[in-house]
Amino acid sequence: MPDVKTDQIWKVRLGQRGPWRRVRVINVSLDAVELQYLDLPDAAPDLPRTFQTSRSRMLAKNGPYKFVANY
Repeated sequence: MPDVKTDQIWKVRLGQRGPWRRVRVINVSLDAVELQYLDLPDAAPDLPRTFQTSRSRMLAKNGPYKFVANY
């Protein structure tokens, strides 16, 4: 499994049966990671397009994150 780095593409699933959504890694600082949804390019400014998680959560074996590709 690759390490979490800026400009990588990952997918995240909210809940065990939720749809997979693509995200891009915006910033990595120690264990803190900022992600941006890629499927909301024209979302209203008040909708959150970015969110934070931890690097350890992204790299967890059976976690809700999967590496896709480098951007």
